[in-house]
This record gives sequence, C-alpha cells and structure tokens, in this order.
Amino acid sequence: MEILVTILIILGVLITLLFIALIYVYWMVFYTPHKWQNNDYNIYDNPIYEGYHDEAKALIDRVREIPYEDIYTFSKDKKKLHARLLRKEGSKCIAICCHGYHGTAYRDFSGGGSTLYELGYNVLLIDERGHGTSEGHSITFGKKEQYDFLCWIKKMKEIIPDYESIALIGISMGGASVLMASNKVDKEVKIIADCPYNRIKDILNENVRSLGLKPKLIYPLIWLAGLLFVHININKGSALESVKESKCRFLIIHGTNDKIVPHHYSEDIYLACQDRIQYELFIGAAHGMSFLVDTSRYINLVKEFLNS
Repeated sequence: MEILVTILIILGVLITLLFIALIYVYWMVFYTPHKWQNNDYNIYDNPIYEGYHDEAKALIDRVREIPYEDIYTFSKDKKKLHARLLRKEGSKCIAICCHGYHGTAYRDFSGGGSTLYELGYNVLLIDERGHGTSEGHSITFGKKEQYDFLCWIKKMKEIIPDYESIALIGISMGGASVLMASNKVDKEVKIIADCPYNRIKDILNENVRSLGLKPKLIYPLIWLAGLLFVHININKGSALESVKESKCRFLIIHGTNDKIVPHHYSEDIYLACQDRIQYELFIGAAHGMSFLVDTSRYINLVKEFLNS
C-alpha cells in the first residue's frame, strides 16, 4: 500500500511539473499580447533594425499620419477583430495587409502601407487575433488567421461593393498565413508574401534550434501546448499545400540574410509552383527588411505585380 501511495505521489508530481511546463511553453510561444508587443516603435532592441532605426521610425511616422477609419468584423469563432482602413478617395482597389508574429500593422507595414496607399489602394491594416485591439489571446501561426482574412475580404466587399481588385499581402507569419488562405479565395485575388514559412512545425523547430535547444525535446511540448490550450494541431497543414491547390498568382519576396525565417522555406514553395509564383530575393536583407534594404526595387516589384 505504501508503495502504491508513493507511486501515485510521484506521478502526481510529474504530471504537475508537466502541466507547469506546458503553461510556460504556451506563454512563450502562443500567448498574446505581451506588454511590449503593441508598441509600434519597438524597433530599437530588435537586432534586425540595426543601422535602419531612423529610416524605420520615419516610415512608421509617415503611415501613422494617414487618416483612417476603424473597421470591425467577427471571426468564425466569434472574436471581434479590428482594422484601420486607409480609404483612398475614388479608388476601387483593395489591399489587405497582414502583419507578423507579435507584430503591429503600423510597424510591419510602415513602408508597404503608405506605398500601397500612394499607389491608389484602399489599404486595410488589420490587427490579427490577439494583436492590437482585436480579441483573442492565442497566436495560431496561420491555422486560424487564414480564415480571419476571409472575413476581412468579405467585409471589404461590403464596404466597396463595386471593387475592381483585391490584394492579400502578408509579412512573416502574415505571409505564411495569406499563402495558407490562397486556396480559399477567388483566383482574381493577388497574393504577396514577404519572408513566409511553409510548415508551422519547421519554423518552430528552426527557432528552437536558434536558441541552442533540442527540437526533439522541446517541440513535443509545443505541439501538446497547442493541442491543449490553442486547440490546433501544428503538425498539420502547410502553405505549400494551399498554394498547390490555389489558382491565384503570387509574388514572394525574401531576404537572403533572414535568420528567423531562412529563405529556403519560401524557395521550397516557389520551386514546387514556379508557373504561378514570381520569386524575388533581396541580397543581404534580414527578416522583413527587404523594403528598407532596396526600397525602390521593392516598390517597383509590388507595383508591377499588382498592375499585371
């Protein structure tokens, strides 16, 4: 009897420790928002902005000065989502911009948002679930975000019923998410993905390795935390699978010095679907920094793709 009690106590301690570990993993990987997260000017402690602080701040200032309307919609799971609509008077073109992991629309689209506006687009800068003032406390790496984008497309069609074109544009996690959504939208929707990943599992393991940890030990905890607290299976689904099923045309942009999402992830997508993807590398650009590394080329690529 004493042996059984001891075994049960040990099991109880181990289960408790496992549960605490899973909560910590959820907090570190999936939870949103953290206190620092929604600061548009959170660029000075981020090494990818080194050497570009003044340029980045000026771009953020510029896009924040554009007048906007607060727009709301609801996700499939009834979360209230928020976006800012930079309405271009007389325009019937729509660009829906999807930021990255723990990002903000103003920071991640500080250059792209104002550029699209100047190109004549009604620009929708969305707060993804759990970011900004959108509801939610879990990031799903595109599993649920892709369906939120469908809600935003529907909302913009209601606001501009006589629209002429729609572009779905994402960066980093937003880039992967718009690719995941590509097989669920009309073939006329043009899709731009900047530094996207393919499979969620791959990018999480990539970042676990970058921390000097063993993916074989850590990833099972991330997967289980996703199942228990976020209700998603991060082993299933990929951007490439959706792109293969899609009829859309794509522009994929990536920097060759991206240490967070190495460019071979987007290259794999391009090589599998070369007939519908325009793939552009920016030499030396870090994660999400292609716009700042070569602004004129970036703008020209986006302009030509959207006008084609």
